[in-house]
This record gives sequence, structure tokens and C-alpha cells, in this order.
Amino acid sequence: MTKSELIDKLYSLFPNLGPEKAHTAVNLIVDKMAESLLNGERIEIRRLGSFALRHHKPRAAHNPKTGQKLVAKEKYSVHFKPSKELKEAINEARAKGIPPGEE
Repeated sequence: MTKSELIDKLYSLFPNLGPEKAHTAVNLIVDKMAESLLNGERIEIRRLGSFALRHHKPRAAHNPKTGQKLVAKEKYSVHFKPSKELKEAINEARAKGIPPGEE
């Protein structure tokens, strides 16, 4: 699902909200989530999962074309951990033979 699909879904569920307010609501949520991660905070959404930053230390690497050795810089990445409920729901749907994206 893309962000625009999410906006359309929100508007279809709540037509009195209006398309502009649905767009604003989704953007506000996404912006606040990004802001929290930028501040090093963890985000937890019940029944979905949690988002947190992971630190990756500098490491030895090489350029596969030239074989030149280099050091990969330290970096952070966003890690998503699905909730137990989400994992169980996905596995249950797959066990019933429901193809991905057709729940």
C-alpha cells in the first residue's frame, strides 16, 4: 500500500473528513513518526509492531570491482519488528492459502 492509497482508504472510510483533511492526517502521522525516529525515539503501534533505530558500527569493506579496501562508515537504519498478533495473522492467512495482498 502506498501513502496515496492509504489516504484514499481513509477518505473512503470517513467521507465526511474530506480528501484534504485525509491527506493532512496521513502526512501528519508520517511526519511525526519520522520526527520521533530522528530524535532517537522508539515507535510502538499496537497490533502492528514497533520501529526503532539500529546502530551499525564502522566495518571493513572492499570495492568488488577494484578490490580496494575501505571502511564503511557507521550508520543508523530503521528496524521494524512486527507484533505477535500481526505475525500470527499473516501465518494464519498463508496457512489458509490466501495469496499475499488478497486478505
